[in-house]
Amino acid sequence: MENDVSIGMAGGINVIPEDAPFFIRRAMREIPRRTTPPVDEVTDSDLAEHPLLILRKDVFIRIGGENELIPRGLDPYLRQEFRKAGYRVVVVPGVTYSHLPPATLFKLIKQFYRNGKQAAFCNKFYPQWVFETPDNHVKDFLERRPFVYRAARYVVNVVRKSFRGHWVYLTVSFAYAVGYMWGYVRYRDEAQV
Repeated sequence: MENDVSIGMAGGINVIPEDAPFFIRRAMREIPRRTTPPVDEVTDSDLAEHPLLILRKDVFIRIGGENELIPRGLDPYLRQEFRKAGYRVVVVPGVTYSHLPPATLFKLIKQFYRNGKQAAFCNKFYPQWVFETPDNHVKDFLERRPFVYRAARYVVNVVRKSFRGHWVYLTVSFAYAVGYMWGYVRYRDEAQV
């Protein structure tokens, strides 16, 4: 960041630890964005995340810091605000970390059910802060996709993952969908989350 003033935020590569248990390894391989594709050079990416992040403090303050109104989607919000301020969001080669999912299927299901509810809350009350989250590195970032597109992509992914035998992905995707539907019907006002 000292050498390139265009970079506002930089993250590392999320890797599966060599000594990770079978379930953790499988979950991180099957669930999108749970591991980061490796890079050989500083790469524009939507995969810079809170678990390992460096950012320009002056820009962070100027954009208003974290968004405390939304319970979910804080990484996408922060990345988008940095982009709007005219800065690049990148990942750096050779910088790794391991952001592990919960250690059991039951805890992972609970997490995804909660995430689904919180995503419904954001979609219902703050749709302006719901952003596209691609699975790989992208330089030309697309900010939003229509709900119909995202719903169709969900169905296609479920079918594709079914053929591949990705039962962890299928289980947590179902939990997320149930949580989303529950949250969308249940939340009546912004104070409920």
